[in-house]
Amino acid sequence: MVLRRIKDVVVDATSEPRLKAQAVLYNPNKHHGKLKRIKMDIFVNGKKAGTIDQKLNITIPGKDEFSVPLEVKLAIKEFGFLDTLLGVFGGKKFDVHYVGSIRVSYHGLPVRVPIDYKDKISVKF
Repeated sequence: MVLRRIKDVVVDATSEPRLKAQAVLYNPNKHHGKLKRIKMDIFVNGKKAGTIDQKLNITIPGKDEFSVPLEVKLAIKEFGFLDTLLGVFGGKKFDVHYVGSIRVSYHGLPVRVPIDYKDKISVKF
């Protein structure tokens, strides 16, 4: 299992700000499986912004890409609310680092796949 990219990143700036995105994963194996869990810490410009901890039951196609929706509750207080708003409204680019693992199951056997992915994004509302 390979995390190829994170796309369609959007900030939902409600009273509990959330980052929503699509993770594009690739299964290099010819066998299909099940995606059971995503557990990752998200760092923005070197500071922890939130955690993804999603339990899933998604069928993974063999030798193909597939998308998984992600949702992260943002820890805005870690950055300073004003700096965050100015950065988002100003179209500022952010360095985002995803670190953690995904848990998949092939023929009933659990497999933990480490994730360490970096990207530079511009956030849209």
